[in-house]
Amino acid sequence: MTAILEIDRMTVSYASTTGAYPVVASFSLSIAPGERVGLIGESGCGKSSVAMAIMRYLGRDGTLTSGVIRYQGADMAMMSPEVLRQTRGAGVGMIYQDPMTALNPSMTIGAQLIETQRAHETTSRKSVRAAAHTMLIDVRLDDPDGIMARYPHQLSGGQQQRVVIAMALLARPKLLVLDEPTTALDPSVEARIVDLILEVSEKHGVALLFISHDLALVRRVCDRVIVMYAGQAVEAGPAANVLYAPRHPYTDALSNCPPRRDENGAVHPPQSIPGQMPAPHERGVGCCFAPRCGFYQAGICDAPGAISALPATAQFDHETACARWTTIKFQKQKGAPARTRPDAPACRPPDTPVILQAHGVSKRYGSAHTTRALSDIDLTLRRGEILAIIGESGSGKTTLAKILAGLERADSGAVEYDSANIGAMRARARPVAIRRAMQMIFQNPDDSLNPRLTIGTQLRRAVKAFSPDLSRAQVAAESLILMDAVQLPHRYATAYSDALSGGQKQRVAIARAIAGIWRLKDGAAGNAVLIADEPLSALDVSVAAAIGQVFLELRRAQGLGAVFISHDLDFVRYLADSVMVLYDGHVVERGSAQSVLSAPRHPYTKTLLDGDAVGRLESASDPIPDTGCPFAPFCPDRMAAHCFKPPPLRALDDEGHEFACHLPVNTRDRVRT
Repeated sequence: MTAILEIDRMTVSYASTTGAYPVVASFSLSIAPGERVGLIGESGCGKSSVAMAIMRYLGRDGTLTSGVIRYQGADMAMMSPEVLRQTRGAGVGMIYQDPMTALNPSMTIGAQLIETQRAHETTSRKSVRAAAHTMLIDVRLDDPDGIMARYPHQLSGGQQQRVVIAMALLARPKLLVLDEPTTALDPSVEARIVDLILEVSEKHGVALLFISHDLALVRRVCDRVIVMYAGQAVEAGPAANVLYAPRHPYTDALSNCPPRRDENGAVHPPQSIPGQMPAPHERGVGCCFAPRCGFYQAGICDAPGAISALPATAQFDHETACARWTTIKFQKQKGAPARTRPDAPACRPPDTPVILQAHGVSKRYGSAHTTRALSDIDLTLRRGEILAIIGESGSGKTTLAKILAGLERADSGAVEYDSANIGAMRARARPVAIRRAMQMIFQNPDDSLNPRLTIGTQLRRAVKAFSPDLSRAQVAAESLILMDAVQLPHRYATAYSDALSGGQKQRVAIARAIAGIWRLKDGAAGNAVLIADEPLSALDVSVAAAIGQVFLELRRAQGLGAVFISHDLDFVRYLADSVMVLYDGHVVERGSAQSVLSAPRHPYTKTLLDGDAVGRLESASDPIPDTGCPFAPFCPDRMAAHCFKPPPLRALDDEGHEFACHLPVNTRDRVRT
């Protein structure tokens, strides 16, 4: 079958002050109509550069130095601007990792959707608006009219990403390039969006190039997988072969990075890959992975032929760039004993000091305050506790985080830090000691990075702001220590944020956030609070494992308390002491992580953990008054005689497990299993 996209020995280079270096080297790819190809690898390996080269979005510093990219047989480098404009969107569509890259902050969502479709179709504005309305429903956004009337900043990160997906699908492309499309989505929305993308792919024969660090998602979506390392393809073949029976040590190491649960429910800790990926100008003549490889052998792995792609199982078209693949025996990880965190108690002892509290926090948005974000939220964080907040996109997680950090003001309620009332104070008005001890990591790293300053300058400024007594040399040394902590090579100290990948930007944002609490001493150290809003979502599995260890080390060494917002439930199981579940701005369940995640009692928590959260547009039935249970219209266990009344938070046990549901405590079997 004729390929819809063909890349032949492509090399992409970026100019720097010391010369031009290849970030992608001799990369080849062929995608047939309707085929789904996955592209995986660590942040900075060249995945996004491949996508940008396909779209001809390399910028003024990027150059396609060799090779060719063909769309339906036509060389894209030879296309006129008009043909290229039509090819983008209607031919090749793209969904970006950062949705704000594709959204105009000065235009409403509706205007942007209409503009996108009319650029490729000559049809009436009314019919285009109707198509946009239908597509928003398809991507599981309720109230499409309200969404179309809003601006991007008025949507949550997950809602923004769904809008971008709708925008790409409206143009009906023949090839869809997806660069980490589900980064900002919770598991339930992710599952439905992926189902939608697969449905469109199968129904209309749309081919997919699926770039992701979520290996489980790649297994589900893709027919074939290409593994990239340091700008090169190191393994390629059918998804099942590559991901379940890897032939390259790097692929095997990637598959062992995420935390995993065994059949008994015990959590295997995440495993980061030692060392760092070499810079483009540091790549040797042998295997680029050799310095980090546990199977390295001198004379073989450092020989020029070590980088050649070798057939591993020709009958399955499985290739690997490892010169020792026939002699390596990877250890099977499936049966390895679980190693749970030794410092993770079921919950904090009741006499542990409370460092952060929220009482009755409520928040509404809109000119008439009609959109509820939070309703009467209580929160308690003890010293050394990691409290995870989970829930679907739009449930109020980020709004709560911003109120705690002083970036938003609640309409009612109070926030206390170390017994001081700080709820009415904006972040800038808070004392320096509190600002230093309370830091926030944003879901979108660009929210906290200055594009006009180098990474090193930004880190040094953060260190100096909270440690003014340090000398210039000490500040510089401290900034490099922070880069080491988040596994960011020192060479990026002189780079600007636009030269970094999404995952690398997030590492910088994390380093800046911990700069304030890194060296806190005495009593102040025990009062440090890190408010982390999806801190791991943009990171590859290896770096996410390392960052998780940084959180635990800060907790062990300094008694760090953390509010950890995440949709990665495996990392929540590994890191968290306690869990709070939000739905539509309400707390529906909370308690120790072990209790809530192993034996959920609220119907919403159960469906969320099953990855099957009930879609509002699919499951709503009889209307329930606004004063009743917010989940009632979509609940499989709804009791019409009770659920129109607000459910109280009721204690399930003496260890703090509470759930807001009218179901009797002793009728657990009524909750779906």
